Amino acid sequence: MKLLPRSLSRAALAAGLAVMVAAPAASADTPTPTPTSATTPTTTPTASGSTATPTVTTTPGATNTPGATSTPTTTSTPGPGATATPNPSTPHDNRYFSQTGFRIDSDAFWAYFNMRGGIPTFGYPTSRQFQFLGFNTQFFQRRVMQQAPDGSVRLLNLFDQGLFPFTNINGSTFPAPDPTVQAAAPALSDPNYSTDVLNFIQQNAPNTVNGKPTNFYNTFASQVPVSAAFPNGGDTNLLPGFDLEMWGVVTSHPSIDPANNNFIYLRWQRGIMMYDGSTNLTQGVLLADYFKAIITGNNIPPDLDLQAKGSSFYKQYNDSQPNGVNNPGLLPGTNMQFAFDPE
Repeated sequence: MKLLPRSLSRAALAAGLAVMVAAPAASADTPTPTPTSATTPTTTPTASGSTATPTVTTTPGATNTPGATSTPTTTSTPGPGATATPNPSTPHDNRYFSQTGFRIDSDAFWAYFNMRGGIPTFGYPTSRQFQFLGFNTQFFQRRVMQQAPDGSVRLLNLFDQGLFPFTNINGSTFPAPDPTVQAAAPALSDPNYSTDVLNFIQQNAPNTVNGKPTNFYNTFASQVPVSAAFPNGGDTNLLPGFDLEMWGVVTSHPSIDPANNNFIYLRWQRGIMMYDGSTNLTQGVLLADYFKAIITGNNIPPDLDLQAKGSSFYKQYNDSQPNGVNNPGLLPGTNMQFAFDPE
């Protein structure tokens, strides 16, 4: 079992601390997503490992392209910028993924993708780069990247207030946030926070549940490998902060799917881990794919479709409308023209 250092400086966890900040309260009509800051690589690494075989999450009865939902506004909503033309001359190089038909064009996104673990962490890209809620954005199967005004790259937290409140998806029953677990998490004001938060995660992300090797903690602790974060060598004490940046803290107890006891889930601030007893693999659920499906109206599982009809994102994507948005008043600072059309 991989153990994290017991004593880490606050600087070592700086990349992940923002996930502990609670999302601001917001009305159901205008929830406010809070993408979290991250350490941004200043160089563009080679594509080493970027074409590795992906780890595919199996969801009971899952389709290949699931999606999600909600109604955010942002604190920064500049006018939508120009997006790609319908048939751009897209280089089919090592940044292009034929599995989904999209390329990572942005140097900043490409560097972040590689230095946070590549395909195992993000999955394949599932959109072009486009303006979404005031930020340059690109969707991947598991996570959504956004670029801050200062050029740094961060994640859009799909579990922020009002973004993805659903727990019954594609026949699966995912755990909701557990207030008792959330209340037990260390506070940012804790003088020993950097040590206490890792101890909390280790105590609440068991590697074994009912005798099954769920490897929840090991999956967290190995999310960003040293070879990705520091291809030329670096301070390995920073790795736990990068893992925290990707997942946040645990927010539920392990939960067995009532329809299939082979599936055991653990909810985090940034995603849901799923253990599949038929393969003994633990991976992240493809939450960003579910989000995309609701936006585009394609491949939405019936149970999620029923829940998402009131979402501001529901079936908003429409290339025949200005900026590719059916109701732009609900999505300020958004230009989705051709955003989800393969390149």
